Amino acid sequence: MFGKKKMMQSDDNEENYRTLMNHCHKWSKHGIKCIAMTGFVENQGRTMLVYELGKRLAEAEYKTLIVDCDVTRPSLSKKMKEMYSGDPQRLETMIYDININEILKYILDYIQPTDIRNLYFCSRGGSLDKPQEKYISKERIGILFDAFKEKFDIILLDVCSLKHLSYAQVFLESADGYLLLVKSDTIQLRDMKLMRRKLKKIDGNILGVVFKEKMLD
Repeated sequence: MFGKKKMMQSDDNEENYRTLMNHCHKWSKHGIKCIAMTGFVENQGRTMLVYELGKRLAEAEYKTLIVDCDVTRPSLSKKMKEMYSGDPQRLETMIYDININEILKYILDYIQPTDIRNLYFCSRGGSLDKPQEKYISKERIGILFDAFKEKFDIILLDVCSLKHLSYAQVFLESADGYLLLVKSDTIQLRDMKLMRRKLKKIDGNILGVVFKEKMLD
């Protein structure tokens, strides 16, 4: 339905976010509510993008959930932990530790409201200083995301880079679609060629590419 759009950015950050918000609005009208953000390599600015875009969508009256799905470097959880107190055992608990029927029954207990109206957060949980080594079930993740979509207008996922393809793939394929973030000064041509081969292994719906460093400053 949606091609691999290249979202070139101007020098106006607010205009950039409005453009992304318009895309999210159009995608949600076509049933694309769960949107993942990833990059070819680390340090592409996806955590800041997920947070800032989520905040703006919430302020625009979308009931928005941001989820830390980075099992290698959970920057979003660390950022949110500094801002909000609460039990950090969220996504990890839902993935591994509790019967899925119990989770679906009490799913809002695993989601933390923020002090921004309409913005909610689900942390990765567990030890934030250690990579996750357990197997992640695509079927279970898909069930959780479907449950999220029943409760929220838009879900934004902060997913680890394609450097960790075995982890990222589960979340990207379980989302309704995903965006690739590229900062031109942090990635080499050889990296692009390698990641292009990795992208061919993913069955997920690529919505587009957010390209250019300026937006993510």
